[in-house]
Amino acid sequence: MLGNNTNTSMRASDFEGWVQGPDTRGTLDIIWSCVAVLVTALWTVLHLNIPGEGDGLRHLFARKFRWGCASILAPDFLTLVAASQWDAAKKSVAEMRGLKEVEDDNSKWCMEHAFYANSGGFLLKCSDTDAFPIDAHAVHYLVSREYIRLPAITRDEVWDKSKADLFAKAATVVQSAWLIIGSIGRAASGLPLSPMETFTLAFIVSTVMSYFFWWRKPQNVETPALILCEHTMAKIRGDAGLAAHSWERSPLEFIDLAHKKWKRRTIFDDAPNRASRKRVPDLEDKAACSSLASTLSVATSPSRVDSNGTLLPTVAEKQLPPRIYDDAILPGGLSPLVLLSVALPSMVHSAIHLLGWNFEYPTTAEKQLWRSASVVLNVMAAISVGGVRALTLSGYQGRFNLIYIWVNNAATRPQDDADENEGAGGKAREDRWWKSLGFWDAFLTFTTLCLLVARFAIIAEVLISFRKLPKKVFVTVNWVDFIPHV
Repeated sequence: MLGNNTNTSMRASDFEGWVQGPDTRGTLDIIWSCVAVLVTALWTVLHLNIPGEGDGLRHLFARKFRWGCASILAPDFLTLVAASQWDAAKKSVAEMRGLKEVEDDNSKWCMEHAFYANSGGFLLKCSDTDAFPIDAHAVHYLVSREYIRLPAITRDEVWDKSKADLFAKAATVVQSAWLIIGSIGRAASGLPLSPMETFTLAFIVSTVMSYFFWWRKPQNVETPALILCEHTMAKIRGDAGLAAHSWERSPLEFIDLAHKKWKRRTIFDDAPNRASRKRVPDLEDKAACSSLASTLSVATSPSRVDSNGTLLPTVAEKQLPPRIYDDAILPGGLSPLVLLSVALPSMVHSAIHLLGWNFEYPTTAEKQLWRSASVVLNVMAAISVGGVRALTLSGYQGRFNLIYIWVNNAATRPQDDADENEGAGGKAREDRWWKSLGFWDAFLTFTTLCLLVARFAIIAEVLISFRKLPKKVFVTVNWVDFIPHV
């Protein structure tokens, strides 16, 4: 009764019907919408390899943070890594189908198995080694030579190990789609975007193909599967004509040599066994050799010294790789279609920054900064990608690099050339000088530096632009205007 009396006593002017929302937005609205898209996109697009034993939350967060920063600075490189892993998985499936048991039942090795293997999903345990991760090429090598049986794990079991957050991916798709639609609506209404919206839009476009290439890769897997091998690692390497101790990263690294086109530059290479390879000075008597071997031996895995005085550690004495690194698979032999799938988003990503060419900026210097950085992104990206591709196709044997950190495996060090061509004719010396110049290595390093400077300049402008934005940036799109009038 009291409620009814209260309602009847209210005047008609106290009520409203349909109320249209405000036609403005605040600075925090712009920041929040862009940050939400960037964070969820980064969190869901990254499909890192399986961590090693003992890697805690700090290590996992640090790895994801590093790759997240790399994705912001070079999103096209992230797409290139994803495409390389997808291509390696496709080739692994085709290679495995040459085995009889897979040929009879293709479901025994599919894309999920290949992705899982190449991310460190299988650990090999021999009688003379601890368990260490092996990739798809190593699995094929061992199975084809009957050292092990094909891992008995189904596609569903592989995918059950994945912790892909479907809700987060769905939220990312919705947020990204809304940002794209909103950007199109603002352009159609003659309303400008903020620099941060332009930056976020470019990032979204560049990561679309990364989602595609990694769609079938299990995400955030933590537990690998163990494969027991009845044979010793010394026998496996011996059958291949290799000494048991002569490896740097992994006992089975010789399998991948033909497939790997890139390696880390020396200053970034952390191969644990490289520094430990030392030659013992020549010893004239067996007693000295025996004494040295006794001094350097370990109770659980004794070393030995050969007749030349060289210390030869056993397999068990060498440090095994804890995991397969995320940069283990880099581009090599990609098909033209895959390269186009990588290059097109990269070009669109760089071109989107040109949309800010005629934006209003607080100062002329800031406008010139955005324009210059956008041009550098477009030009240097094309030169860098085109240069690496041209050098690869030409079979160039000198050193060149991929964003400085990785160098081509085919490169020969000048001092090695000198050793190999000692006493050769003028042709050999003539070949050495242009390889030793390192022009293309320096030139591609310069393009990488230019790209980084341009990227940081754009990020700086994105951040400082909020101090003063054009008024039209804060005007929202009136979607009713897009409804055709009857």
